[in-house]
Amino acid sequence: LLLGLSMATRKARIVGFSLCPHLEVLDREYTWFTASTWRSFTWLFDNTTTVLTYAAYVAVFYFVCDVGVGKGATLFLGWMISVMKVLNPAVVLVSFVVLGVGMFLLPPVPGPPVYLTGGVLVVGALEESLGFWPAVMACILLCWFTKLVSCAIQQKLFGENMSGVVGVRYAVGINSLQMRAIRVCLMQKGLSPAKIAILCGGPDWPTSVLCGILRIPLHESLIGTAPVLVLYLGFTTLAGAFQIKMGGSCDTANAAAAAAADLGVLSLSPPPPMPSPPPLIMASAGEANYWQMGGAVALGVAMIGMTCTSFAAVYFMENTIANKRAECDAFPVDQEVEAREHKVAAKRRAYRDATAWVALPCSARLLLASSVLLMTAACHLAGTLGSYCFATFSVTCTVALVDVVLPLGWVAIGLFFTGLALFLCYLVGACRRTQKVMAWSSSALKDDMPALPEAPDKLNPRH
Repeated sequence: LLLGLSMATRKARIVGFSLCPHLEVLDREYTWFTASTWRSFTWLFDNTTTVLTYAAYVAVFYFVCDVGVGKGATLFLGWMISVMKVLNPAVVLVSFVVLGVGMFLLPPVPGPPVYLTGGVLVVGALEESLGFWPAVMACILLCWFTKLVSCAIQQKLFGENMSGVVGVRYAVGINSLQMRAIRVCLMQKGLSPAKIAILCGGPDWPTSVLCGILRIPLHESLIGTAPVLVLYLGFTTLAGAFQIKMGGSCDTANAAAAAAADLGVLSLSPPPPMPSPPPLIMASAGEANYWQMGGAVALGVAMIGMTCTSFAAVYFMENTIANKRAECDAFPVDQEVEAREHKVAAKRRAYRDATAWVALPCSARLLLASSVLLMTAACHLAGTLGSYCFATFSVTCTVALVDVVLPLGWVAIGLFFTGLALFLCYLVGACRRTQKVMAWSSSALKDDMPALPEAPDKLNPRH
C-alpha cells in the first residue's frame, strides 16, 4: 500500500498534479518512487542492524505489556487481594505505602501505575470491611500520601544527600538545556504558575531529585505537588477501583478456564450458542457495563488532566528557553557530568561501528534475525489469537496459572522466551565487540599522540 501510494504520488508530480510542487525538485532523480519513500527504504537496508534491534525491543515491550502486565499483573493482583482480605486494614495500608514508595523510587516508573495498583489492591482488600466508596476515598488519600512521601524521599535522599554522585546528576540530565530551563522555573521565589506546572507535570523522579540538588524548601515542593490530587491522581485511582466491579462471576471464569485447559487441543470452530441467561444475570451484566463505562470515563478524565499538566510544564519550559535564555546559559557546566556524557557518546559510536551489519559475523546476524522472528511470531499469536492463548478472568478472581494459559499460549510464551534468550546472546556478543573497538580506539589514539619532549636533567651539565 505504501509503495503503491508513493508510486501514484510520483507519477502525479511528473504530470504536474501535486499539492506540494516544491517537492518535485527532490523527486527528479527518482523514476518510480518519491524521495521520502526511497530514503526510508535506503535507511531500512543501510541500517539493518538498527532496524532489527528496534524491532526486537518493540516485540519485547509489546509482549511484556500485553501478556506480562495484562495477564501476569492481573494474576498477581488477584492473589494479593485474596491474601490482604484476611489481614488487618492497617497492615494493608502500610503494605501498599511501602510498595508504592518502592515503585516511585525507581526512575523509569511514573505515577499512574502506582495509582491504578492502589485502586485495585487497596479497594479490593478493604471493600468487605469498609464498603466500596469509603474504601475508594481512603485509597485516593493513601495514594496522595504515598506520592508526597515519595517526592520527599527523592528530594532529600537522592537530591540533597546524593548530589555529589555523578550518576545521579547524569540521570537527571543537569547539563541539558531543558533541565536548565526547569532550574530557572524551580528557583523562582514562592509558588509561581511555572513552578507548580513543573512540579505537577514534570517527570516524577528527575524533578524531585533536581529540587533536592537545588535545595528547594521541602514544604514548597510538597505544596506545589499537592494539586495532582484533583488533576489526575484521584481519577486514575478511581479507574483502578472500578476494575473490581467489572469482574463478573469468578466461578464461571474458573470453570471455563479449567475446561479449556483440560481440553488440551486448539479448536478454532465457534462455540455453540448459549441459552438465554436469566434476568438476574442480565442485570449483573448491565451493572458491569455501567462500571466499565465509569472506569473508561475516569481514565479519560485522568488522561486529560495528565496531558494538560504535561503541556503546561512543556509550555513554561519552552517559554523560559525563549525568553530567559541568558539565565539558562548562566548556569555553569557540570564538568564531571560532561565527561560522563562524552564517555557515553564514545561508547555509542563504538557500539554503532561494532554492530554494523557488514561488520557482524554470520552467527550474530543469525542470532538477531532469529530472535526478531520468534518474538514477532509470539506477539502475533498473543495479539491476534489471544482468546485461544489465554482464558478470560478478572482481577477479583483467584485462578492458577495453569488454568489461565491455554496450550497455544504456552507455545507463544515458549517462542517469546526462546527469542529473548537469542537476543540476549546477541547483546552479550555486541557488548564484547564494542569493548574491543573502544580498546582499539584508545590504543590507536595513544599511538597517534606526539611524544612529550624530554625534561632537562638538572644534574646533567650538558643541559
